[in-house]
Amino acid sequence: MSQRKVTKLWKAGDGTKVRICDMGDQHLLNAIAMLERFAEANRDAELRAAYAMEQMLHGDIATLCIEQDISALEQSDNEEFLPPIFQDLCREASRRNLPFDMVQEAGK
Repeated sequence: MSQRKVTKLWKAGDGTKVRICDMGDQHLLNAIAMLERFAEANRDAELRAAYAMEQMLHGDIATLCIEQDISALEQSDNEEFLPPIFQDLCREASRRNLPFDMVQEAGK
């Protein structure tokens, strides 16, 4: 007996849930772009928070630890801040051969 593929759901801006495979092409690309923007914003917010924390800490060990955290954040890319559903969206866009920069890289 064949099993049906379990499809993840995307929650649209209006609150409705849509299977990723049923999303329109433009909706799919817009969702990918939105998650990329959110990932960049989240990384930037984490970095700002780390810099603010650095100013409040005293002591060599505390300073060393926050400097290491800041260094790791500065060297990280936005992928670390993407939710798991991003991969599913990219795979679907890739399956449809939609032109999008991150689709080929992230959908693998």
